Amino acid sequence: MPEVPIFVDILSGRRLQWPLSRSDWSTLMRKELMEILACPLCKGPLELTVKKERGEEVVSGSLFCPKCSQRYPIVDSIPNLLPPESRE
Repeated sequence: MPEVPIFVDILSGRRLQWPLSRSDWSTLMRKELMEILACPLCKGPLELTVKKERGEEVVSGSLFCPKCSQRYPIVDSIPNLLPPESRE
């Protein structure tokens, strides 16, 4: 049986399973998360660039770390905070 990706909403602590239900989408990337997010490589602060948003939800954009110059994409409201060498 294939493994099902599990996500954890870092604000509520709820475990989310892929594919996400419509109600689960509201728990993804929001501007208020910037208070607690940090670069996974150097632990520096991240800067948010929003390309598309829906209310407080960031649908697409990126997170940039000025300390180590890494950029992390946000696609379909999901920030990809994997190190660059681990991304597909």
